[in-house]
Amino acid sequence: MAEIRPLSDADGELIRNCPDLLLRVKGKRAELEIESGEMFERRALFEGLSGVEDGEYCLTGADVATAPGGGYALTGEIRDEAWRVTGGLAMAFEGASVELRAFRPGEPLNGKPWERLLWLAWDMAEANAAGVELSGGPELIMLIRELCEFSKLAGYCGGEGRGKSAFPILKGYTAKLGYKELTDLFTKAETARDGKRAADKLLSKLNASKYEPLWRKLSGRLAASWEGLKSRAETYIAPDALSAARERARGLLKARGYTGEYPDFVRTGPIAGVRLGNAYGQMYFVGPERRAVFHIHCVERYDGSGIYIDHICGTRILRKGEEAGDIWSCLFDGGGYRLAGAVRAVDGEPELTADIAVRRAELMRLTNEERDAAGDRRTDRRGWGLIFAVCAAMGLLFGAAITLAAALVAALIGLALSGPSEVLPLLGTIPWWAVFALSAAIFAVSMAAVMTGLGRK
Repeated sequence: MAEIRPLSDADGELIRNCPDLLLRVKGKRAELEIESGEMFERRALFEGLSGVEDGEYCLTGADVATAPGGGYALTGEIRDEAWRVTGGLAMAFEGASVELRAFRPGEPLNGKPWERLLWLAWDMAEANAAGVELSGGPELIMLIRELCEFSKLAGYCGGEGRGKSAFPILKGYTAKLGYKELTDLFTKAETARDGKRAADKLLSKLNASKYEPLWRKLSGRLAASWEGLKSRAETYIAPDALSAARERARGLLKARGYTGEYPDFVRTGPIAGVRLGNAYGQMYFVGPERRAVFHIHCVERYDGSGIYIDHICGTRILRKGEEAGDIWSCLFDGGGYRLAGAVRAVDGEPELTADIAVRRAELMRLTNEERDAAGDRRTDRRGWGLIFAVCAAMGLLFGAAITLAAALVAALIGLALSGPSEVLPLLGTIPWWAVFALSAAIFAVSMAAVMTGLGRK
């Protein structure tokens, strides 16, 4: 969606205050990127140009003014790729307007559910301040402001975790859903001396799977406000090229056993053996499991010249009575039963990207080629190495404790049966190294078996 209006004095002031601007010139027309955000782009459009050749120019110290002989003039200094000033620019033009384009916000690859929600609120607040109209009325604007205030309290977006805040809209949502504990925590956060600590405590609960309905309610409320907007990829990529990229991603995942329609694909099945997962700073052994769901969600990324399709990968271990859910349910903290990761598209290698996404979703170890392509060369080795080190260290400690305890018992038995003079000879007949090694090995192996077979942490 684009809105075009005449260039105003406020736009001229904005141009003067921008340290660096990109000017694109083609024939008698040019465009100057003034400002942009996740959901918008504002650019000045010039017509009837003279005094400048076709090309792209990085301007600093730009200014727009009325030309002495009539019309207008754009002036500034030109920088090269090393940001060195290489000369000046003076461009005359007959007319100018400003175009404001609004976009559907992109989906970040990484982040916990509430991190995503808070960053989205900031993007929407920035777009609204730039003039993008969001459908939803005053209540939506108040909700966005409260989410921004909460993010500042939590230390996001330059916040310092101090200051008084009020969250009547958020408390209204928690009350309607019956989350009294969250309502109380928001109330405490409003007046807490240490706002950062109160916000961190709230976030640790909000990201739990128990409170997923609240996140979905708020996310749906925000998403309804940009209904009808296109993404950057849909705006700048030719429809045929975009359709071909989507179809290629769909075909690759279908060929690997996944069902569904773009952008969401799913596969169900068991997990054979033990696999390693990570969620919310905890490392988990996962498997064997009979009921697992693997999700892959495609995320389109436009880099200014082409389209890339990244993937968000999720793993859901279903307990009795649970539904499969979707990719977003995998982002919540489920104590090792919900895990999520991301795969950035490998340039020119869509098949390799799909292979990595499938392995990530199904918690399978990557090959050396896949780890190199994913920029994650040693993650699996570090994880299993850490687990081996923990089990080995605990085994050694247990072996030492058992050996000392056995020596003490043997000494007491020797004193009781034969007297002090026979204690040392008795202790010398026992192969203590074997006692130590056997007890350490048994404990280490048993600990690994319990961790992999019975526990998740």
